[in-house]
Amino acid sequence: MLIEFRMLGPLEAEAGGTAVPLGGPRPRLVLAALLLELGRAVGTDRLIEAVWDTDIPASARTLISGCCVVVTARRRLEGLLTDGAVAVPLEMMDDDEATALLHGVIGPERAASEPDGAAALIGLCGGLPLALRIAAARLVSRPGWTLGEIAQRLSADDDRLDELGNAERQVRAASSSPTVT
Repeated sequence: MLIEFRMLGPLEAEAGGTAVPLGGPRPRLVLAALLLELGRAVGTDRLIEAVWDTDIPASARTLISGCCVVVTARRRLEGLLTDGAVAVPLEMMDDDEATALLHGVIGPERAASEPDGAAALIGLCGGLPLALRIAAARLVSRPGWTLGEIAQRLSADDDRLDELGNAERQVRAASSSPTVT
């Protein structure tokens, strides 16, 4: 299931057309700070600054430290569950969710201009949000490329995982080892 976050105005989350409760002001600030640093480790100091800005209480580090860690992995990490972690399994994106993600990154006009290329790209990314986001980011940074061209690159590439990587994010790394953010 795809969860959509909106940060312009009040922070909101929606999954499948239903609002997702986000808690009070401080959890919302922590979530917003994490969303702004998506895909990167966020230190305690950054979270403290996001929640309290300049009026930081002495207990801030104790309140923030260890309170929230998000681990994503393609395989089950049972060892974390013994330490009190909560597993939240997510399904692969369906075609509608993948289409919405693609439209959100490259724009609906560009995606609609090549429906066959969009469908091929979505199929080649196999329901993986990270794979589709990286491919879409390539399209944004290379406006001369068509959706069909990147789909062809992915289908012709002997190692699609190498094609779906950049300096900051790699599908290969995400599929073989856990990422802590």
